[in-house]
Amino acid sequence: MSDAFPALRSIIGHEKQVRLLARALSSGRVGGAYVFAGVPGLGKKTVAAAFAAALNCEAGGKDACGSCGSCRRVADGNQPDIVFVRPDGATLRIAQIRELQRQISLRPHEGRYKVFVVTDAEKMRPEAANALLKTLEEPPGAGVLVLTTSSVDALLPTIRSRSQELRFLPLTIESAVEGLTKRGVDAQRAKTLALRARGRIGMALSTIGEEAAADDDVPAPIADSSPVAAFRLADEWQRDPARLDDLLSWYHDLLLVTIDEGAALEHAEHARTLRFLAKRETYASLRAKMRAVMDTSHRLRRNISAPLALESLALQLAQTPLTSPWGRASLL
Repeated sequence: MSDAFPALRSIIGHEKQVRLLARALSSGRVGGAYVFAGVPGLGKKTVAAAFAAALNCEAGGKDACGSCGSCRRVADGNQPDIVFVRPDGATLRIAQIRELQRQISLRPHEGRYKVFVVTDAEKMRPEAANALLKTLEEPPGAGVLVLTTSSVDALLPTIRSRSQELRFLPLTIESAVEGLTKRGVDAQRAKTLALRARGRIGMALSTIGEEAAADDDVPAPIADSSPVAAFRLADEWQRDPARLDDLLSWYHDLLLVTIDEGAALEHAEHARTLRFLAKRETYASLRAKMRAVMDTSHRLRRNISAPLALESLALQLAQTPLTSPWGRASLL
């Protein structure tokens, strides 16, 4: 079985959540709806995919076998009884939920369950959330819903109360490193990935195979404090708020450098550059920028005025209390 196949036994960490799902599978007491909650990059979608594969595995055990007809179709991406519903742009629209309702009311094509994984469920528009609630109030017998969310408080309380909620947390750095090395990642590389992801194993795994330059370059607007640099990334931040978490890690390193130039950094290979860039900031300005990034990240996950939030963030990140005569520090 390939490491890429979604199996519960291959999940790194999240032992409590995996045990609960395996117990439901082995006992046959599968709930009609689940909410997988936690910050981005934890691997919630991977766990959801593994659970969906196990639900329709022909072996009928507590995990997907990886070799039956259903599992082979999962691996090929064409299992008709497992459907992922993803945001259409910045939101999940009512038309998407209506189509989910239509399909979930039908009998499974070949498996035991019709499984729908709704990702980034906090992005549902109000009318879409209310439509989904009706499905939860009258759940079809063979239908299973899994909602993943990085902002569980943005879900309707009635949706949460009708679902089994599983909370996901970052792994310890040691556990993340162990899991990455088991996937064949070099020990030093694994430690670097785990530190940068701050224990968010899904985020760490997503960087494996990327070119070093793409992973290691100092991002704008850290290296370039102009508003243009931040505005260029606004669309990317809106599509993937998790990138703001990566930006936050760079600001955290800058903050550490202002306190102690010899501090241990997540981006240690860029220590010299970070020490130079920190000279244009103060402790207070960096704290303010970190707060702005965190606040904006929270607003994006709740889908609150995203364009205005990003515009405001870009302007805040461009402000420097200490600038060169040319308006920004030069890297030359």
